[in-house]
Amino acid sequence: MTVLQLLLASPKVILRFGAVRALNSVAKKDPSIVAACNVELENLAADTNQAISTSAITTLLRSGSEASVERLMRQITSLFTGLLVRP
Repeated sequence: MTVLQLLLASPKVILRFGAVRALNSVAKKDPSIVAACNVELENLAADTNQAISTSAITTLLRSGSEASVERLMRQITSLFTGLLVRP
């Protein structure tokens, strides 16, 4: 997972997006494997790119602990509020 962790921190949007998509696919089958990247995914939950932040949140909901899911629920609320306010 080290390579994917590095890609999650990349300044290039496409690399971050690809890493999140790959982890999301893995999390569907075995969420415990992805748990090693949860810290990086939590940082991406607030990414300015909506596709990345949504994918990161979805992945974290699959692989996160109860405490991280509670934090994510607060972030999701603010994310949806931001989406509804935009024209």
